[in-house]
Amino acid sequence: MQGTIKDPLEGVIRGVNVTFQHEQMSKTVSTNDVGVYEADLPLGDYTMTAQGPRGFRIYPPTTFSCHFAGYGHAERHAVRRRPMQ
Repeated sequence: MQGTIKDPLEGVIRGVNVTFQHEQMSKTVSTNDVGVYEADLPLGDYTMTAQGPRGFRIYPPTTFSCHFAGYGHAERHAVRRRPMQ
């Protein structure tokens, strides 16, 4: 699975920890300098969550299934800046 973490203005966000949760495993990867994450995942159903750098809030967790031994790509996992307190 590969994807890009972006803000609402389409800017990429580096340093986001992306976690894939499965019945039998959990895997966490981080976005690189261009906001891309990559994770090799076995077939199965997953919940994906992300923890952004300070000042960002993550949209609700995403649930998806890996049904084939191929390469998936996602670019819809955005974060947005939370109001300063």
